[in-house]
Amino acid sequence: MKIFVSENLKKLKQDVIVYKKGINDIFEAEILIGNHKELSENVEKFENLKFVQLLSSGYDSIDLEYLNQKNVLVANARGLYSDAIAEYCIAYILYEFKSIKHYYENQQKSEWSKDLVLTPLSDRKVLILGTGSIGQSISKRLISFDVHVDGLNSDGRCVKGFDQTFTFESVLPKLGSYDVVISSLPAGEHTNGRIDKEFFLAMQSEAIFINVGRGDVVNEADLLEVLDDHLSKVILDVFISEPLDSTSPFYTHPKVMLTPHNSASSKDSKANALRMVQENLDRYLNGEAIKNKISR
Repeated sequence: MKIFVSENLKKLKQDVIVYKKGINDIFEAEILIGNHKELSENVEKFENLKFVQLLSSGYDSIDLEYLNQKNVLVANARGLYSDAIAEYCIAYILYEFKSIKHYYENQQKSEWSKDLVLTPLSDRKVLILGTGSIGQSISKRLISFDVHVDGLNSDGRCVKGFDQTFTFESVLPKLGSYDVVISSLPAGEHTNGRIDKEFFLAMQSEAIFINVGRGDVVNEADLLEVLDDHLSKVILDVFISEPLDSTSPFYTHPKVMLTPHNSASSKDSKANALRMVQENLDRYLNGEAIKNKISR
């Protein structure tokens, strides 16, 4: 049995042959662990492939339909990064609501000023686009601040942890009631470009928008068009094209705070990933059902 594994997971404990990164070996693999460009670019060359364990929640870069047709088991990393992403969102919401930047700037000027009245989180309204693992982790933390949390998903189905749930079509008339809108949506034909000018203008003028899902869901040109006169702050961790070009106006716009697709970062990420992969690899080798199986 040939297992091809990312270099950062070389500590997997198996009594089987584990091939590290080497282009001449990868296409012989029965098990592929990690997000490898070869799978995206030359999936048809993997003639022996039986199981793919991705290290991301998203799987839009692979031809899942083709792999399903070839009876290849595919698992993603659903839930692995949810807590870190949720903490990122809470950090930036508090940063804005509690005017941290204002006080820091006053400190730099040695100014003692109590000129601001801070906004409480309690009783605010937040809409989370995407009610999966990431959205649920964000909601869980917001609820502890007594925030009213609604969600959006593909069919408006009820999900635990959300007061109400909507579809894109049904939520538009209600967007003006939310103080914060957070996107944790995956990429796909039904989400691509859906957060557009109409969506942004339907939000209240002083609302905060956060994107920790996929950059493709936001029409970036529309966002830049409305941003001068609409919304109070935009926090972006993902973009259509990454790395973001140094000439992008997002870098310098006064209403934008951005990070380099790093909201999932955590010092525990590697250890958590290793545990997840080890468990699923053991399950596969023992003929048991794998966790986080995905199919088209």
